[in-house]
Amino acid sequence: MMPVGGESMRSLASVLSANGINSRNTRFIGTGLWDDTALAGDPAVYGGWFAAPDPASRRDFERRYSENYGVSPLRLSSLAYDATALAAVLARTGGEGNPYSRDKLMNPRGFAGIDGIFRFRGDGLSERGLAVLEIRSGGARVIDPAPTAFLGSGS
Repeated sequence: MMPVGGESMRSLASVLSANGINSRNTRFIGTGLWDDTALAGDPAVYGGWFAAPDPASRRDFERRYSENYGVSPLRLSSLAYDATALAAVLARTGGEGNPYSRDKLMNPRGFAGIDGIFRFRGDGLSERGLAVLEIRSGGARVIDPAPTAFLGSGS
């Protein structure tokens, strides 16, 4: 498991390879920090797996954002969009009482966002339904699609 990205990831892969640990004899596992097109040009990480939002959904969001605002969105823009959309959905469907109550925010079915499904847990953490991607020549490819619903109660 290599929880680094960018130049740090490329340097680490190079050091590991120089010491006999490479993607031919070891499955590298990474984080969303690997969601970086520059890694697709580095054969040292080919075959590595990482979790990230579905790239097709992200591309659609980026296209629509660029059409509306004339610039590409920052990576974190989707989180702001999701937070605003969540507030609007809760306000519209909140029913009686406070639409932003703890119970409504902690709906075990979660919510749909630009970067996939997400939900809030009782311990203060959040969960996301992410795809698993593999780094290959030419870019990352989805090898296990993101879930479209949460299973279980989330407790």
